[in-house]
Amino acid sequence: MRSFDDLWETSPRVLLITIAPHDATGELAGYTELDVPAEPDSPVEQVDTLVLPEHRGHHVGMLLKLTNLRELATRFPGSRSVETMNAEDNRHMLDVNEALGFLQVSYAARVEKEHRMSEESTFTIV
Repeated sequence: MRSFDDLWETSPRVLLITIAPHDATGELAGYTELDVPAEPDSPVEQVDTLVLPEHRGHHVGMLLKLTNLRELATRFPGSRSVETMNAEDNRHMLDVNEALGFLQVSYAARVEKEHRMSEESTFTIV
């Protein structure tokens, strides 16, 4: 993690992160990240959005993304587009993206091969 953080410290890119702490416990309920390039004409990349299972169904992902997009507009008003990608079986996040105004521009295929290492362990190679 420290090496990763050191790379971001020296990068011309900016990582915008919004987190959602759970009010009752203070524990993290979810987060989202935007990777903002140094070139304002290049698209911003929606990196990750994660909401822990126990907090799903309460619009946390929507609120996280909306908050981060507003921060992007405030801090980087020259940014013109944001790219994101979601699995077809993640219908909830696809609905969130569509509600926020994302438009589908392409499909990508992912092929997975299952490799059995032993009777007890199964690994998926992506």
